[in-house]
Amino acid sequence: MENSWEFKINLNKFDFGNIESKVGIKFSDNFKSFIRNANGASPKQKIVTISEKKYVLNDILDFNTSSEYTTEDIYNNLQGDQMEKNIKVPVKNEDLTDLKIGDVITLTGNIITARDQAHKRILEQGAPLDIEGAAIFHAGPIISEDENGYKMVAVGPTTSMRMNPYQSDVIDMGPKIVIGKGGMDDKVRKALVKNNALYVVATGGCAALYVDAVEEIESVDWLDLGMPEAMWNLKVKDFGPLIVAMDSEGNSLYDWFLNQIRMLI
Repeated sequence: MENSWEFKINLNKFDFGNIESKVGIKFSDNFKSFIRNANGASPKQKIVTISEKKYVLNDILDFNTSSEYTTEDIYNNLQGDQMEKNIKVPVKNEDLTDLKIGDVITLTGNIITARDQAHKRILEQGAPLDIEGAAIFHAGPIISEDENGYKMVAVGPTTSMRMNPYQSDVIDMGPKIVIGKGGMDDKVRKALVKNNALYVVATGGCAALYVDAVEEIESVDWLDLGMPEAMWNLKVKDFGPLIVAMDSEGNSLYDWFLNQIRMLI
């Protein structure tokens, strides 16, 4: 195996947590160990496809035998130029024009929290408020209540795969942006393409930070489901940053990233 590598890449000092937080996935310890032990690299003429454009790997990274590159270097070089955009909610089709995986957005307007039980009830009973052009957040917020009303304590993403059984049908009802963590299945991917919608990821572990972007809790529905499962209607300003993980053309940041990992092994 050692002789099969065209170039060596130093992975021993790389912090996998940095990439995990960027793309919202979790690597197993066995996988991390394999990558570090293999200390992989890519063939000199390896062709990679990024956003429908083809690149020769060593044209992107100036490899030579005396240099060391981490996977962070590869991530940054192959990522290309990112669009950063603030989007007002309710979202219009034209607001999503040209947004692709890896782009970064923030949201201003209202976002609605909804976990699996809320999604299930939306399909059974209909949504309790207008979700046309909405941004739906896979989150179970922590909220306190006093004589002045509700106050947001923390709000962060929950694992989106739990919503896979319901999400595509809910997207068909009008939402344009789904906010979550960890990716979703191919049925959701097809629904995003069909409805010109996006799946974006919020960074896990930043629940207290996101509170700063919440200006007001405007309403709540379905409290009988419990605080985390209720639908909270939040007025936000510059909520984010949120990374486009699945775009309206069927591209997935998770597929992209795993392809980059495969180039290293």
